[in-house]
Amino acid sequence: MLIEFPSEKAIEDYVWHGLETIGKCPIGGDTPDIYLRQKAIPGYGVTDIIKIRAEFDSIQVTILELKNTQLCADHVIQLCRYMAGARKIADKYQARLDDCPEIAICGELAGPFDKKKSELMFMMNELESVEFFDLFLSMDSGFSAKRLGKGWHYTNAKTLPKKGLTREISDCVRSDLETTFGESRKVVSINGGDK
Repeated sequence: MLIEFPSEKAIEDYVWHGLETIGKCPIGGDTPDIYLRQKAIPGYGVTDIIKIRAEFDSIQVTILELKNTQLCADHVIQLCRYMAGARKIADKYQARLDDCPEIAICGELAGPFDKKKSELMFMMNELESVEFFDLFLSMDSGFSAKRLGKGWHYTNAKTLPKKGLTREISDCVRSDLETTFGESRKVVSINGGDK
């Protein structure tokens, strides 16, 4: 028996709890190095959750948009707007750090999914940098997230900005550069503890 989600905030609280307690996102199962909640991208809107994963040669910034209503084209447009804002910020400041690892701006859209929404099916096939998840609650299995589409697209951006939204991840970028030049690596999590 399926249960309706009480609110979008309830889904966000559940996802945030998973990130805070075990460091793992219940949607997608990834373990980001840094995660942010309700961060504004000036001129583009306020995101639900941003997940950041730093590797030796790349940084992946994933904007996770959560919905408690049936996923539709408007939700995809909202997520793409946030992603465009993040790309614009990255492009604006790309000259600030030389030899910065490659940065990917990705998106995840999660909410109840209706297979009859043909416009969403077409978008899923064409948007390489957005993943889609069907979310549902059930008396039998509890919270579930089923991946509907997958694909990553790496941009040509070479750096992240030093102010605004990405200020929180500058230490992560700096530590990856230090690793490149032989110094010790230190990743700072959003909840204040060092890893």
